[in-house]
Amino acid sequence: MPNFCPRCNVVIDPDAAFCAACGTRSPGRFKKNGGADVLDASARYLQPTVGPSFAGAVLYCLKNYCNFRGRATRTEFWGWFVPWAAVVLVAAPTVANVLTTSVDDAAAGAGIFYCFWFGATFLPSLAVFARRLHDVGKSSKRWLASVVWGGVGVALWGVWAKGGELQTAWLTLAFFIPAGIAQFRAATTAGFGDGMREPNRWGGRRSNP
Repeated sequence: MPNFCPRCNVVIDPDAAFCAACGTRSPGRFKKNGGADVLDASARYLQPTVGPSFAGAVLYCLKNYCNFRGRATRTEFWGWFVPWAAVVLVAAPTVANVLTTSVDDAAAGAGIFYCFWFGATFLPSLAVFARRLHDVGKSSKRWLASVVWGGVGVALWGVWAKGGELQTAWLTLAFFIPAGIAQFRAATTAGFGDGMREPNRWGGRRSNP
C-alpha cells in the first residue's frame, strides 16, 4: 500500500525518511526514544530536492500558507521577503499618493492597505521564517515565543499608553528589548545562515542555497 504524505498527500518512497515535495517526516520512520524523535535505522535519506526559485518563492509560500513544518532555502526566504518589503515601502505609498488628492487621505489610504496587507501575509511570513530556521538547524519555538512576547508587550502598551513614562519604561525593559534581541538574532540567522547540507529532523535538504 502506498505511503502518502500526511501534509501534501504525495506518495513517499517506502524507504524514504521525508517527503520529497514538502519535507514532512514519513509516517512510521521516526520513533520515540527517551522523549526524542529518532530516525528509524532502516530508512534512507532522500536525494536533495530543488526548492523554489527566487521568482517562484511568493507563490510557493502562499501555497504553504500556514506550513510551519519542513525547511526553506535562503532563496525561498529572500524571494518572499524582498517583494513583501517592496510592497510595504514603495508600492503602497505610491498607490495611495496617486489615488488621493491630499496628504491626510493618502495617509489614511496607506494605513488601511497596511492593515489588510499585514493581516493577509502575517501567517505565511511566520511560516517561511520558521522553515528557514529549520533549514539552518535551529528550532523555531523560541523565536515564535519571542513574537508572542512582543505582541503581548504591544497589547499592554496600547492599554497603558497614557500611563506615563514609568509604564513605558517598564514595558520596554520587560517586553520590547528581549523580544527585539531575539528577533534580531533570528533574522540574522534566517537571512544569512547556511542551510545544513545533510537532512535534519525537520526534513531533507534542498539542492539550491
